[in-house]
Amino acid sequence: RLIRRMVEHFGTEVTKLKRIEYAGLNLKGVKVGRWRYLRQKEVNNIRELVKLETLDFKK
Repeated sequence: RLIRRMVEHFGTEVTKLKRIEYAGLNLKGVKVGRWRYLRQKEVNNIRELVKLETLDFKK
């Protein structure tokens, strides 16, 4: 919504918008309507962003 509002502020309408990355996560390799589990590194990157301790995923 933020991008749409920013563009509309300048008098232009957003008709199609595709998010390609957010908080270091991307949609590479994920088909439309599908999902995937986060990788260990992605989980820890997000935890660092919000100032939480990283997790050790070693078995």
